[in-house]
Amino acid sequence: MESPVLNAEEKKKFDDIRYGRAGKIEVMRSLQILSEFLSKYYNKSVILLIDEYDVPMARATSNGYYKEMLEIMKGFMQALNLLLLLAV
Repeated sequence: MESPVLNAEEKKKFDDIRYGRAGKIEVMRSLQILSEFLSKYYNKSVILLIDEYDVPMARATSNGYYKEMLEIMKGFMQALNLLLLLAV
């Protein structure tokens, strides 16, 4: 947050995601957004390793918010697809 690499708007977006204030679209795009910020900060390509991605879906099923979590996971997957396309 101290780095001049990210502008004030990007830092606010990061804080909104970090502290749970982000809107639905930002949550769905959060992996893409954070990957872009990391790439910008380090000036390198980003590699994401995702483990146990099925746990949030299992918990959502058990706790009655499966449809909402499915929508968020679709957003994550779309963001990952976009990141893959940009990396090629």
